[in-house]
Amino acid sequence: MAVAGAAADLSVTDAMVLLYLMHGTRARRLMDIGCFLNIEDIHVVKYAISKLCKHGLARADERAEEAAYMPTRKGRALGRRYRQVREQVLVSAVATQGTQAFELVEFGFGLRMLSTLYDQAARTATDM
Repeated sequence: MAVAGAAADLSVTDAMVLLYLMHGTRARRLMDIGCFLNIEDIHVVKYAISKLCKHGLARADERAEEAAYMPTRKGRALGRRYRQVREQVLVSAVATQGTQAFELVEFGFGLRMLSTLYDQAARTATDM
């Protein structure tokens, strides 16, 4: 995230958590964040949130009964900048392979579907 103008100690996990916090307008609980990002160890999410709060990118929602977090204005601005940089890097990398940008949408849909099926198969295999 340093490229997007954030502190150098922010990781990819921190970026994913920040981007998830930016979805919608309500605050997100630690368990919701972990579930959505498929992070089983809630301590990883808690550590990412503490780093984001330390840098002023996220804050706790005091109205919630359970700890819930939302991005600050600074966090939203950084998240938007991160998305722009990520998209530029991805589109330029894909362009060198001869793929058109509009094909990325279909490719992304396929990856999400494959990831979901993989997770379901892993859970089923574990239960057998």
